[in-house]
Amino acid sequence: MKRIADQMCCHSGGRAAALALVLALLFGCDGGPDGQFVPELAVHAQLRVGATAASVQVNRTYGLDEQFDSTFAGADVWLFRAADSFRLPWADRDRYAFDWTGSAPAIGPDETIRLRVTRAGFDTVNASTITPCDFTILYPEDGDTVTLADSIGWSRCPGAKGYYLSRRFEQQRQEFVFDLVIANDSLGDDYDSLKVNIPHLAFLYGDTAVSQRLSVYAVDSNYFYWVDGGGGQYVNRVTGGVGVFGSAVRRDLQLYLRRDTLP
Repeated sequence: MKRIADQMCCHSGGRAAALALVLALLFGCDGGPDGQFVPELAVHAQLRVGATAASVQVNRTYGLDEQFDSTFAGADVWLFRAADSFRLPWADRDRYAFDWTGSAPAIGPDETIRLRVTRAGFDTVNASTITPCDFTILYPEDGDTVTLADSIGWSRCPGAKGYYLSRRFEQQRQEFVFDLVIANDSLGDDYDSLKVNIPHLAFLYGDTAVSQRLSVYAVDSNYFYWVDGGGGQYVNRVTGGVGVFGSAVRRDLQLYLRRDTLP
């Protein structure tokens, strides 16, 4: 039996708190020939379109009787693009990062990027992502005051497998996070080939004058299946280890919610 590092948060040129994912207690029974636990590399990364930096978290799986170690140095982490390759040196804890500002173009849409991670004593991890294209939030506008009966819409993102909505709000000095995953080909009779429309903001529950920070991510298939779960069969999105290597476009809104009820 094994468990993954109990918390690996995603980064892309900095900490992306809205997408902090917990890889908590992912169990498996894939031991060696004698049934003994064999540790594997565990990776987590989400590249951002428009960024000139990247960060990859690298740790390993742990046996149930082992203590998780948040520091994991000694890995060799590489990103490969069409015309460039970057080695991501160890930064801190289990994070490997590199900023190529001024020396290479920013990550672009519809770009194939490959990841390779090696470390002595472990199998090599390989993964690749095709970055989504850009999109624009059409309504509401940043800073708007909204009700639960209002809608949110954005231009459909070519190449995205789906969308990941994350919101953060404070109430009574406590911070809450709520996440929603939407497939790009969903919404049934409301499907529009040019835009995605969520007809009600029912997920923005709260009291009067609640400030809500809403982030909308258009994500590739790797990250979509990672956050969606996929019934378990899509959880692992790399070869040679466990974890996910994905990409996204992110747009943010600051909204203010009035007390309201759905019609």
